[in-house]
Amino acid sequence: MRQRAAGLSSPPTPAPVDFLNTSTAGNGTFINNGGGNTFYGRASAGNGTFINNGSDGSTTGGFTDFVGHSSAGNGIFILNDSAVSGHAGGAIVFEGNSTADAATIIANDGLGEGGLIFFTDGARGGRSRVAVFGNGGLDISAHDPGNVTIGSIEGDGNVFLGARNLTIASNNLSTTFSGMIQDGGIAGGAGGSLTKIGRGKLVSAIGIRILEERLLNAANSWLITRAIRAQAPGPFRWRTASLAGKG
Repeated sequence: MRQRAAGLSSPPTPAPVDFLNTSTAGNGTFINNGGGNTFYGRASAGNGTFINNGSDGSTTGGFTDFVGHSSAGNGIFILNDSAVSGHAGGAIVFEGNSTADAATIIANDGLGEGGLIFFTDGARGGRSRVAVFGNGGLDISAHDPGNVTIGSIEGDGNVFLGARNLTIASNNLSTTFSGMIQDGGIAGGAGGSLTKIGRGKLVSAIGIRILEERLLNAANSWLITRAIRAQAPGPFRWRTASLAGKG
């Protein structure tokens, strides 16, 4: 499901473009080369396409920010890397009580920092389809204590749990993930966990430094806990598994 902005000829969207109250982005296409879009109140991304490009060294990376009770709707969000080493990639941030709803969110990799997806405060992942590649990542470490649910995870990028639990497969898709699921993230924290629900399968070849790994089958869902680093530095220990459960 890897997608990039290549081939799109639309001009960059002037920044900022904000959506207020119950407004919607409709079917619009928004290309953010620095600056971006913020959704307030109960505004929605609708069926829009948002391409947030990484920093070129003179600007910040493009971003989309959801606050209040706003929603990503059925939008498509492509978060591209920076082509300049050490500079930020494109980002999407869910704050407050916002929701990713049924969006498709893709964080790409590259020379600089990869695209990043953040869930903070009490934000919800809904049935969103999330893909992370290379040094692109999903970070839930700054979320309120407890759980974040997303529709699915795929790709070969990074997932940072901090001390939170990530629940996946609310959209019942079968996906493959071969990246890193680990503690830490922008807010730090340790002891994160992963819960699998739904009818879809998660096929994984996950590289993790393991102190303790427990695989439990409880109420027809799979729970992986404490996938954390045993030693640093050191080689990754690989685990391959196919996780399936019924919601």
